[in-house]
Amino acid sequence: MYFWRQDDSVPEDDPPRFTLDAAGELRPYFERFNQTREKVSEQSLVLILFYWLVDLAGPRLTRAKEDPSLRWLSESGLLDALASSHIEMSAAQ
Repeated sequence: MYFWRQDDSVPEDDPPRFTLDAAGELRPYFERFNQTREKVSEQSLVLILFYWLVDLAGPRLTRAKEDPSLRWLSESGLLDALASSHIEMSAAQ
């Protein structure tokens, strides 16, 4: 996954400021929904990403603050944004 800070005033073609190995980070969610990266449907991927964000904003917020490999989440501003967020999924999904 690639991330840019929302307040960055850089051209759109600049490289991402932060990256994440999605395969490792999302593995538990693929397993939870009995999916594989190679055969995941669009709807399942949306659901996986939704639950990852919900978990990141909730119980995993503490882990992300304490785990040095996830320090970029704080530096990127994502944790602060998630701490004050309300995450929902549209019924149209």
